[in-house]
Amino acid sequence: MKSRPFSALEGFYEAFKSQMFCAIAEANNLLANWTPTDGFLQLGVNTKRMWNADKNNFAPRLGFAWDIAGNGKTVVRGGGTVIYVTPTWWEFLSQQNQNDPVTGLGTNPSGFQICTPTVASGNCAPGPGTIAASGLSLSPAQVNWNQSAALYRGNIYPASSDTTQLKCGTDKLCTAQATNENLRSAYVMQWSLGIQRSITNNLSLSLDYVGNRADKLLGLEYTNTPQIGAGWTGTTGATPGLGGSGQLGTCFAVFNGTKKALGTACSPGVAGGSAIQLARPYAAQYPYLSYIYTVSNPFVSDYHGMQIALTQRNMHGLAYTIGYTWSHALDQSTGGRGGPSGSPFNQRLEYSSSEFDIRQRFTATVTYALPGRKGFGQTLEGWKVTSIVARQTALPWGVLGSRGSDPSGTGEFQDRWNFYGNVDDFSALGSQSVPFFSGNIKNAGGFVVPNASTSQFSGKTDTSASRFR
Repeated sequence: MKSRPFSALEGFYEAFKSQMFCAIAEANNLLANWTPTDGFLQLGVNTKRMWNADKNNFAPRLGFAWDIAGNGKTVVRGGGTVIYVTPTWWEFLSQQNQNDPVTGLGTNPSGFQICTPTVASGNCAPGPGTIAASGLSLSPAQVNWNQSAALYRGNIYPASSDTTQLKCGTDKLCTAQATNENLRSAYVMQWSLGIQRSITNNLSLSLDYVGNRADKLLGLEYTNTPQIGAGWTGTTGATPGLGGSGQLGTCFAVFNGTKKALGTACSPGVAGGSAIQLARPYAAQYPYLSYIYTVSNPFVSDYHGMQIALTQRNMHGLAYTIGYTWSHALDQSTGGRGGPSGSPFNQRLEYSSSEFDIRQRFTATVTYALPGRKGFGQTLEGWKVTSIVARQTALPWGVLGSRGSDPSGTGEFQDRWNFYGNVDDFSALGSQSVPFFSGNIKNAGGFVVPNASTSQFSGKTDTSASRFR
């Protein structure tokens, strides 16, 4: 059926939708938040909700199609929409694989005893809540590797019933995971504009621009992280291999580019760890807390792409679709769980190419229906041969420091390496992993250790290849 020429509002599709995002709850009120003003806040004890409801979510949709000449040959289509993202439970209850052993609102230690100044002093008072389950930071001496019967009743780790461990103090630091009390719903704005031309009855060509912008994406923010360099003493040397002073000078003087040197010589020592704790923003108010991360809305993402498609419908048994996309995807954190990142005090520095950014992609799908012959129960009929070809540019990549490396001196172990030199030097055409250059890396070309005295670290994905693979 042919479309008539577009006029006035004819051809528009519009829809409007609103929704409300409420806070998570639990049947037995065993959830607790943390705020700088009030400390631990447990449901049903000293708070009514984990965060305030977001009541202003408005999601309009609008689209149109315009048959320019009214003959069905050339059509312009466009549209836009706002879609709100429904978060999953694990973003609040299962934030794992980080420095903070507390994995969510269900394990904030509101029921632990708070000891001043130390647990050893015995000067302890009950916490504000009843949650007596949490992740514990145990030193090697506190782990019963030999399963001695005198400790933890022979268990390697203390049991949840062992109340002697449910204490927080400066000699037994606890952690917390907070959620922004004014958390907002993340949303995605999508839009497109394209033109399609019918070349023959079976052949058409389309050209489209597609874009989207995601805002208020959930992620972890640093709440109790000290300033960069807090754990270090002294200065670096003027050039690689030349010592400066203090721990920092020693680290950079012996750094020779090997993985062993990086893992063993570029982290503050015990004294540095104490300095890190004392330099935390809430050390005076909450001296018994170390790592605190807050689920909030710090991240954004963008995508812009040109899409071209040539489509041949079945003609004499041959059909094909040939497509080409030229695009760029950017974000601050790729995936459903963002952070912590390598830029603790300005996460906008993390805005760079997404981990799934594919700049160029070519695809071709060709199908040919083989001529059939009657007989043999139709076994010689209906056969097709299909070929699919895909070529694309490489994904970007970056390198995050190891657990043994803390050049920023913050205790976060999220430092990113800087790169220099020819991008092509980091490619092995998919046959090998990213190379590690031995020797003095600052002169060899390749990896550069970040400067502990500044926050000028590289983005999360700053290197990629531009050729097709």
